[in-house]
Amino acid sequence: MVGEVLDSHPVDTRVPFVGRESELQRLLAFLRRGGAMTLVGPGGVGKSRLALEATQRFERDTARATAYISLVGVAPEAVLGTAMAELGVSQDGTRDPLATLYDALAREPLVIVLDNCEHVPDEASALIERLRTLENVAILATSQQRLDYADEEALALEPFSTSSGIEFFCARSGREQARLTTGERETMRAIVQRVDGLAIALDLAAARLASLSLEELADELANLKPYQLRSTRGNDPRHRTIGNVIAWTHSRLSPDAQDLFALGSLFADAFYEADMTALAAISADRVDAALRELVDSSLVVRTELAYRMLLPIQAVARRMLATRPNRAALDEAFADRMVAFSQEAIAELRGRDGTAAFQRLYARYSDLCSALGWALKKPEERLERIDDAFTALSEIWSQSGRYTEGMRYVDRLEAVAGRLSPERRGRIYYLRLRLAHAASDHLMMLEHGPLVISAFSIAGNRLGLARAYNALAIAALSTGKVDEAMNNVEMSLRIYTQIGHEIGIASALTNQANVYFDGKSDFARARLIYREALERLETSGTSELRGIALGNLAELEHACLEYDLAAELARRAIAQFEAVSNLPMIAWQHEVLGRIAVARADVLAANRHLTIATDLLRRAPQPRYAAQLAEAIGRYALRMNAQRYAALAFASARRLRREYHINRLGFRAREAVADEALLPSELLADASVEVERRPAVQTAEMLFAVLDGIGRSTAGESLV
Repeated sequence: MVGEVLDSHPVDTRVPFVGRESELQRLLAFLRRGGAMTLVGPGGVGKSRLALEATQRFERDTARATAYISLVGVAPEAVLGTAMAELGVSQDGTRDPLATLYDALAREPLVIVLDNCEHVPDEASALIERLRTLENVAILATSQQRLDYADEEALALEPFSTSSGIEFFCARSGREQARLTTGERETMRAIVQRVDGLAIALDLAAARLASLSLEELADELANLKPYQLRSTRGNDPRHRTIGNVIAWTHSRLSPDAQDLFALGSLFADAFYEADMTALAAISADRVDAALRELVDSSLVVRTELAYRMLLPIQAVARRMLATRPNRAALDEAFADRMVAFSQEAIAELRGRDGTAAFQRLYARYSDLCSALGWALKKPEERLERIDDAFTALSEIWSQSGRYTEGMRYVDRLEAVAGRLSPERRGRIYYLRLRLAHAASDHLMMLEHGPLVISAFSIAGNRLGLARAYNALAIAALSTGKVDEAMNNVEMSLRIYTQIGHEIGIASALTNQANVYFDGKSDFARARLIYREALERLETSGTSELRGIALGNLAELEHACLEYDLAAELARRAIAQFEAVSNLPMIAWQHEVLGRIAVARADVLAANRHLTIATDLLRRAPQPRYAAQLAEAIGRYALRMNAQRYAALAFASARRLRREYHINRLGFRAREAVADEALLPSELLADASVEVERRPAVQTAEMLFAVLDGIGRSTAGESLV
């Protein structure tokens, strides 16, 4: 199944759903048959609201999952990454991301809404073109223009008819249509016609009834001047109507509220009171009052924690912002605000509640990319200024699975690296190293390592050098270059010790112990070093580093047949990883507990831990741990005398190790080789053919099938 699908639709659900019965029935029929459709119409006509209503009704009727993906504020290069992130599909650095997404969606029925595609027509079209051939997927896009993918089916949404417009206006203003006098109904008819029946214009007009009578509202609307504002792209004359109504509403705001209206358009989606306080240079009390005024006027929507603008309103606000004489200064202030936000979030990320901090950081991803785009216009002057925002983005790219997208930004950064200082070049090159590690692309790490070392050496950045050597030690060991790994980790340890970096020393010690354990099979030496690393991390380390040291020590004690101690260490490691919600690492330790249960002939515990590990790696794929898990499941299958399923598991592990260049090392290698030797070669060959037919992204599903098959074929049996 696709990973956790986020409910993140940006539709103001306070707005009632009125009329549209024929369009709704057509959308429901489309959703039942699948394929792709584009809902087309001017900004503010109600496309997003109709799409939400149709998909929610369809979901209630069929229990079919729906993913609502907003592309508001999303840069063209981030469209695919945004879709993958919202669908819970991790990127695979060695494959085309679109192919990875296609394979991930091929398993279960799903409805996808791509909302607000008009500013990224080419990218949205390419995404739809590839996914619409999936029989189990229906894709509904909303756009102000056709997207021009092959055989595009478009449904044009027109403004409200007069009767539907009156119904909508009554619902939004809290009036009962049955109680309207003839005069009131005629006045409403004039209002609906004056704003061309556009839902968003009617919504704004209804908000004015808090201070105007119905007749006064009609008079003011009748006297609107033809402002040359446009809410969105395109030449539809009705766009001017929205601009007129927004400008009219805006003209009645206080100066503070007018200022915040323009400033709010700087943000891709949500913004907070703290953002406005930082940018507007007025007191928090005045900001609070101005935001309440904007909400009361329906120009801004208040969510549980933040504020945001609907897209047509935001577009008009941006037009207003563009005319301000201090526009460049505002862009600069916006970047500074993103830096300040990043500083706060990064500090929290290192604290006890790192998960919540990362979620806050991730929610500002588009705004952080905007700050980076601002800096790239004058990289020599500005990149240093946004250091913390740069760090925040690197955290998002590496931890959220968006490393392919991150690599595109790294390409842009490297294109200007020659104009930057060696220190800045080193940081850019190191970011590629970090993203390659997240993608399990160890060969890329080794290829780009010399660039990082050279830049940091020239810059005299010893901390950067230590980190680079430590990362390269991981890459070398993963590719079976044991001596190179030892040289790199010893260099890293030497530099960390010279500069007195306690956390770095502990991290390097953990990697050094890994080399002794996996590369040299010196268990006694490795145990001593792991314990030294843990002692240092008790006072200065992060939860993740403590978890890594504990997890590796659990592996070692398992290899030494100290099962009780290994299980205790694995549980302690899981507690550390749970504190930062590191799903692949949690899966790794459940796999260790599963192997311990297999060794103890505990069928129920083995199945439970291996199933948990498989589910976690389905939600957050990591090839190295998936390969190890497949081998553990293969061992479990062998002990259950389920040879066919054991062969499928080992074939899955072989494929992952081959495709990601992950070598078998040390104890695990000897264990896996010995297990595979128990299987007939013909059975392994047949299993390899079956595994190769499946996309690599479906490894978790294969492992679930293996676990299920073991359970069904060996019901009531014990481990042998």
